[in-house]
Amino acid sequence: MDKRIKEGLHAYFQDKQLFTKDLEERIMMKSKSRSKIHKGKKTFKFTPIFSLIATVVIFAGLTMFALAENQTTKPNTPNNQDEVAGVSQSDEVEQKEAIQQYKAEIEKYKTEVNKYIEENDKLNHELVELKSVNKELVTENENYMKQLKEEKTNASNELFNHTEKLLKNAGYDDGIAGVRKDLMSNPDIIPYEGVLGGTMNFYSEEDIIVLSHEWVFASFEDGHNMGFALLKYTIENGKIVKWELVDSYLWE
Repeated sequence: MDKRIKEGLHAYFQDKQLFTKDLEERIMMKSKSRSKIHKGKKTFKFTPIFSLIATVVIFAGLTMFALAENQTTKPNTPNNQDEVAGVSQSDEVEQKEAIQQYKAEIEKYKTEVNKYIEENDKLNHELVELKSVNKELVTENENYMKQLKEEKTNASNELFNHTEKLLKNAGYDDGIAGVRKDLMSNPDIIPYEGVLGGTMNFYSEEDIIVLSHEWVFASFEDGHNMGFALLKYTIENGKIVKWELVDSYLWE
């Protein structure tokens, strides 16, 4: 009977690869177990027609069982492979798109950074040029102030020497220093009152400029406010006998 079942199997499913070798062996073992159950008992004889019908019925049920089992357990069928491949391809496409997007953003940032670097280099170059110009201007200003100081000193010396001669010619022997001291002893000529307890006076000899044997330009203050005055003085018999206020200005 085993031989007839096997032959019937191959005859009916010769091109349909529904059974694996393992499944075929399981079917044959079930057939043998059934033969053992009836062993020793009186059975009727299988005719070729009945055998064929029995074979078809048995394998029809087993075929359905095999199909159900293959449907639930098959991991690598063509449809599943297509689905897995489709999912993998979709993920791969998304990853590639994300990578391209990140690369584009990186390139954008690189462009912006390079732009800022160029602007920074340009500003640094301008700063170096400005520092150089500023250094030149500082040097030029220092030279100018030095020259101005020298000219002022020379002019003061010339004025000093000229005024000293005029004073001597006028019979005043105490010179410029005497004129300054005399003015500082006459604060009443200042036409402004001191504020906040201060007193107006000519406090600094250096701020009293003796222009000639008749004219003086001097500054005065009370510790809070400062002013300037143009004064005229008169020399008689070798002494200063009179002070006159010509004009004044208070710088509050």
